[in-house]
Formats: sequence, structure tokens, C-alpha cells
Amino acid sequence: CLLLLISLKISYCQNIKPNDIEIKILKIDKLQQQSKLEILGIDDMKTCGGNLIGYFYNNKLVLLISQNGGETGTITNKYYLENNKIIKIENLEYYAFMNNNSNAHTSKAKKIIEKKEFYFTPKIFIKKSFKKEKIITYSDEQIITCGKNMIKLLNERKTIN
Repeated sequence: CLLLLISLKISYCQNIKPNDIEIKILKIDKLQQQSKLEILGIDDMKTCGGNLIGYFYNNKLVLLISQNGGETGTITNKYYLENNKIIKIENLEYYAFMNNNSNAHTSKAKKIIEKKEFYFTPKIFIKKSFKKEKIITYSDEQIITCGKNMIKLLNERKTIN
């Protein structure tokens, strides 16, 4: 029986696909839209996330959103979790480049948006969507490592509260 259970677990893990993860993400997003998630925020993190918001469901962290940036650029990372493990990261980097006669909020500013999605199946699958120009400020490994650090921090803060 034990061997059968182990083989079923291995075959299940090998069959996880990005579409399977998307179903879980839709459930989390629906809970967020229905305001069924408890929120814990941490402002002004000096490393990794900037402003950080953790979303808990039944005292389990299911989503965290970090946003870091300023007038000319913003980086937003959404980390979706299951059992304190990252199942997907959405990384969105927005930049506005100004010419001499504009500021970042005018229509004359050149805007670039980059999007990366990381799916954590048994092997990490990365889907990228870039405009012609490409700017990367954080490496993929930094994004993943920061997420793990923020998960730990949010869970510690949740325990204290």
C-alpha cells in the first residue's frame, strides 16, 4: 500500500501544469474580490518588496502582493501560495521614460511594461511577455528568494498579532 501511495504522489506531482495552478489562482482571486481574505500589511520594507500586503484565508497565507517604485517606475509582484509554498508569481514592471518636455504622468512619457509569470510545477516554468525594449531590474532568482523571505516575515507577523 505504501509503495502505491508513493507512486501516486509522484505521478500526481509530475502532472501538475500551469492550467492546474490557474484554477487555484482563480479561487484565491475570487476570495479576494469577495473580501473574504484577512489582510496584513507591512509598509516600507527596505529590501525585496517595498510595500507588502499579505492575504490570509483560514489563518493561512494564500496571496502576497509587493509593490516597489517611484515616479518613473513600479515593480509589482503577486505571489500565490498553497501550504506556504509558492505556486505562481506574477511579476509586472512598469517604466515611464521622459523626454525633456514631459514628466512620468503625461502622455508624452514613453511607457514600457514587462510581465513575467512563474509557475511552480515540479519544474519552474516561466512565461514572459515583453515589449520591444526590455529592462530587467531583478533577476528571476531574486524575485523567488524575496518571495520566500516575505512569506516567512508575514507568517511571523501574523503569529504575533
